[in-house]
Amino acid sequence: MELVKFDLVNKDIDGKRILQDISFSIRTGEIIGLIGPNGAGKTTTMRLVSGIYRPTSGHISRTYKESGVVLDRDGMYENLTMREQLNYVSLLKTGKTITDEEYSTITNTIALDTGSKRISKFSKGMKRRLSIGCLLISKPDLILLDEPFIGLDPQGQKSMQKLLKELSKSSSLFISSHNLDLLEGVINKVILINKTILLEKEAVNGESLKPMYFKVFEDINIEKE
Repeated sequence: MELVKFDLVNKDIDGKRILQDISFSIRTGEIIGLIGPNGAGKTTTMRLVSGIYRPTSGHISRTYKESGVVLDRDGMYENLTMREQLNYVSLLKTGKTITDEEYSTITNTIALDTGSKRISKFSKGMKRRLSIGCLLISKPDLILLDEPFIGLDPQGQKSMQKLLKELSKSSSLFISSHNLDLLEGVINKVILINKTILLEKEAVNGESLKPMYFKVFEDINIEKE
């Protein structure tokens, strides 16, 4: 089932063309890696998928019931505890606080339970996990993660890989990143982007993404010469 479909989408920001003729789809069960260099339009694509941005032209259809977005900015109240932050988000979304059972489910999924510790004392990786935990309150069928590995140490990166695999059991994932190594073994589909879609293919478990990535961008550079 298609959750999102882009059909020849263009996006201009401040009179500048950021994305050109973008067409792709996100289907149920897919774990997609959106890969490209800095400035390729990954974050803009994320915001178009989520509805934060509207396309300048072209069409985007969305059939998912609920989605969640994790951007690089965590946007949480630093003086709250983890449970208080989850309760706050739950009140906004459902009108009630989370139950002990719901809290246990979320903490088990994100592998984080910090008790009375304030968010201001959290590491970047802990904040990223809690951001994801807040999304789980609404049980999204699509989760968008913009550069989820940025700012994490090697242990935090491994933990994030494990968490992404856990999330994929119940949600489709759309993950933007410029780090190929960290996406290998996590995604089952790859989209290469640099202002337009360069390549879209299934990602085979155990297959290195680097040769494909460098071959595509090498061919582009040759065409420009």
